[in-house]
Amino acid sequence: SSGTKEDGKINLLSAVRTRISEDVEMDIIINHLLENVRPFQIKRHGYQISEYALTHMLRECEIKTFKRGDVVIERGVHTDSMLLVLDGTLETETGRDKFKAIAGSLSTIADGALAFPEDNQWHYIPDFTVTVASSKSRVLLIRRQLFCNAYVMTRERDVQALRSILSTNAAPSTRKVGPRAVTVGVAAGRRARVTDPEKHVPLL
Repeated sequence: SSGTKEDGKINLLSAVRTRISEDVEMDIIINHLLENVRPFQIKRHGYQISEYALTHMLRECEIKTFKRGDVVIERGVHTDSMLLVLDGTLETETGRDKFKAIAGSLSTIADGALAFPEDNQWHYIPDFTVTVASSKSRVLLIRRQLFCNAYVMTRERDVQALRSILSTNAAPSTRKVGPRAVTVGVAAGRRARVTDPEKHVPLL
């Protein structure tokens, strides 16, 4: 080992068992997904998956250990999971030319399985085969249903927070308006122009 920061990440991830449990390990994976993996960076309908929802999702994800030569994904066979390599290496073989590539720690494979979370009919068919290249490899499986649930959780929590803000601001409040016309209202975009300089008007 060269003692690099990346090596430190690999060593921490190697200690993960069948579920992610340690906060440090969870932080490594969350930061990596949000910063480097496209399905977790895209905003859909104004929502990007939150850290809270992502943490909840990851605690439900399964970790599997494979041995050398095991086929993890087979070309032409439907899969509903994106793979995140925790330790060991996987080999991908793509296309008719059978182009080969090695995926190491924190690499993701089959990101397309998590595309279009709003489409319940999405059916991902990989055009590559994935096998284990090292003596063993431990892989985090992020299933599509858990990913979609995380988006729903993000949206629902945002809606609840907005309702709470609106409820807090809904109580009538008045103030004296000066000679100049001013704008009053709440942050949700509901605004009223007030032009009468002598009336007390309720805040919306």
